[in-house]
Amino acid sequence: MSRVDKISQQLKKAISRILLLEVKDSRIGFVTITQVRVSSDLKIAKVYYTLLEGNVKKKDAHEGLERASGYIRKLVAGRMKMRFTPEIKFYFDDTIEESIRIEKILDELKDEDRKQD
Repeated sequence: MSRVDKISQQLKKAISRILLLEVKDSRIGFVTITQVRVSSDLKIAKVYYTLLEGNVKKKDAHEGLERASGYIRKLVAGRMKMRFTPEIKFYFDDTIEESIRIEKILDELKDEDRKQD
């Protein structure tokens, strides 16, 4: 495992814990961090997240995360032994939604196939 991969995993744990326990914004209460990708120069961390089903809209959650990113970065800097703490950028991870959509399409195709038999 490379250094960048290790840092990505550590950041995922740290950011997840911070969001769960320390960020008090109702817009991001149901956010789950799915992946963190750190650039090879360790200056940028792309944090991918999903939302649990609920009343929170994607746009509201993203605004809350963006607003809290400086605070999160400050807390991460205090917890991780790094010379430089990467800039944190949040991105919605739609892979789960896409896989559900594809699964529905496949189910519909199977149903059509059964009806033809």
